[in-house]
Amino acid sequence: MNALMHKSSSYYLQTNSKHKVFYTVLGKGIPVLIVHGGPGAGCSLNMTDFFDLNKFMVILVDQRGCGKSTPNACIENNTTFDLISDFEEIRKKLKISKWLLFGGSWGSTLSLIYAISHPEIITGMVLRGVFLSTQSEINWLFNAAKYFNLNCWNDFSQGADSSNLLEYYHKKLTSTDPETIKTYAKKFAKMEATLSYLKPNKKMIEAFTNPKFSIALARIEVHYLKNKCFLPSEDFILDNIKTINHIPIKIVQGAYDVVCTPTNAEKLKLKHANSSIHLTIAGHSAFETETKKALIKAVNDFKTYF
Repeated sequence: MNALMHKSSSYYLQTNSKHKVFYTVLGKGIPVLIVHGGPGAGCSLNMTDFFDLNKFMVILVDQRGCGKSTPNACIENNTTFDLISDFEEIRKKLKISKWLLFGGSWGSTLSLIYAISHPEIITGMVLRGVFLSTQSEINWLFNAAKYFNLNCWNDFSQGADSSNLLEYYHKKLTSTDPETIKTYAKKFAKMEATLSYLKPNKKMIEAFTNPKFSIALARIEVHYLKNKCFLPSEDFILDNIKTINHIPIKIVQGAYDVVCTPTNAEKLKLKHANSSIHLTIAGHSAFETETKKALIKAVNDFKTYF
């Protein structure tokens, strides 16, 4: 693994609430913030595989409530703009004036909102599996399995009112009964993991259904989606995209991504004057062969900007 060859430094950011945010710094060179997906998925060291750590200084942040951040699966004081505030605190602590953003899925959403909020400190973005946080995308996520994997759909929707799965899962995942939370977190996480590859990846499904991981992912993600990602308006990202037209965006999009469909990436490109899309024969995951190669190339293209 790329990361094992480089010394890392890890820290906790104490926020103004009970959250402690874990982050790790590896490599040297152009600073880049890894903005992980979910919400609630956390970072892993294999995310550094996209970078030459002799050329890039990579900062991996476990967003509130997930990964090694504490308390685990906590949704209190956990909003989009809380996460952006954490990023800014970490940037200042590391004395970084500007940095690149690397984010996929929810990570693409949060990267775009962060850039819109602080356009002066973002030098560029590499995005994958674009999610614009609209109601139609949220509705799609809760119904995609019905069209692509019936076994997955039957397990995910069993016993629920399929017309309002988000509300159903939100109720289950905020239950006072730990076993109810555990059961429905596993169902939710298994659905996402199953749909993330063109061919379901057993290792990913096993990792996602680990109780600690699945509870953080499911509780936090449903919390965000229930609250429309805490954005002030339905089309907040595209309505404000001109703010960041000066920031180059390289989009890598799986042509067969059924979690965050290519339509979202195309909408972003049409609105953003300084973006490009590379379509890959892949699904949603960053680690499918063509997508991984394209992401590495997109990252390396940014070397010429500095």
